[in-house]
Amino acid sequence: MSIDLNRDNSFGIREIEHPVESTRIFIRTAGRLDVDEVLIMIHGGPGLSYRYLLGLEQLVSPQLTVVNYDQRGTGRSPILGVQGEEAQAENFTSITYAQDLEAVRSAIAQEKKVHILGHSWGGLVAMHYAIQYPEHVRSLLLLNSVPPTVAGLYAGFERFEARLKDFQQKGIIPTELSADHLERLKQILPVYLSKTNPPFDLPSFADTFDHTPTVGDQTWKAMGDFDLSAQTATLKLPLHIFYGEDDPFGRAWADETRAAFSSAMIDFQMIPDCGHFGWLECPEIFFHALQNFLEQHKVNGY
Repeated sequence: MSIDLNRDNSFGIREIEHPVESTRIFIRTAGRLDVDEVLIMIHGGPGLSYRYLLGLEQLVSPQLTVVNYDQRGTGRSPILGVQGEEAQAENFTSITYAQDLEAVRSAIAQEKKVHILGHSWGGLVAMHYAIQYPEHVRSLLLLNSVPPTVAGLYAGFERFEARLKDFQQKGIIPTELSADHLERLKQILPVYLSKTNPPFDLPSFADTFDHTPTVGDQTWKAMGDFDLSAQTATLKLPLHIFYGEDDPFGRAWADETRAAFSSAMIDFQMIPDCGHFGWLECPEIFFHALQNFLEQHKVNGY
């Protein structure tokens, strides 16, 4: 049984704890729950929580409910029966991630189709979900997404490391980075951005991050040598692909992802002067694009 932590909140923010096998998923909804349009957002990582995505709640409207949730083992979604550092790879398979998302969808939207938005690592979760549960997907939105192959993933990691070293040589980030995973992430945030002086409060954004490194380690171990391109090629759905031209993982992620969805109805955008966090770095273009796409693909939109 789901536990509603805000029982009297008929419109606005509602927080819910929803039990799923081996975990208890923490869900946050913005907007009414009696509308036809539901957008479920999948945060990056693996190992982060949803808090850094809260700026995307600007998409909420009288017709659209926005849903965030903490993936298993992160934020306020514990792996039950184990301490965080003891969680094993079997807790973090692609099947369990997709099943968790389906549990969120059914808890919030019941039998309705939903829009699924995945950012970075969350894009890979979104792909797995769309492959396993295509009947529940109204549209798919991939923002600076991980590509559907492990080869493409690690090629992007190499480009990121090269950019990081360049930023260190230029004195933009410290040469000596913290051994603490969360502190290190905050130190290297400029690597993810298009501008060294971004148009938003970087320290405040950094404070929205938390990190459970074991989740990341065990997730990548469980994912193995993945290649979803054959399955994604069969998906016939509306797809919005949004990348910043200065994303540190490189344009190749965008091109590979686009090519992998050969049967989808694709709206593709590559935005200049934008890095890994489009809603903060280029908000006007970003929100206009997403709102237009969601409007086109609402219940009676096509």
